[in-house]
Amino acid sequence: MAAPPERILFKYALFDDGTGREFQSEPILNLAGLGAADGRRPFRYFARPIEFERRTAVRMQVIEVSSFKGQLHVTLQGFKTLGSPGTPTGPRPTTRHPRRRR
Repeated sequence: MAAPPERILFKYALFDDGTGREFQSEPILNLAGLGAADGRRPFRYFARPIEFERRTAVRMQVIEVSSFKGQLHVTLQGFKTLGSPGTPTGPRPTTRHPRRRR
């Protein structure tokens, strides 16, 4: 028998292991940050998007609060900023060739 979605509780925290940055001061309850398991968001609007540097290693810590057994699937959605320096679509360094005199 599956657990009722409204009773699935866990705390989570996000970290940027590349810079050592923590995105919360302490793990927050899933209802407060992600909303309920049935898709309702009773408390607050979505957080402001986070911009990660190239080759960032994101780590998520999950602490079980409810006593249900099961699997937790997490999907982080985002997009790639095109045209930034250092990306394939970014500006290319210009090389100046010396003019030849005739």
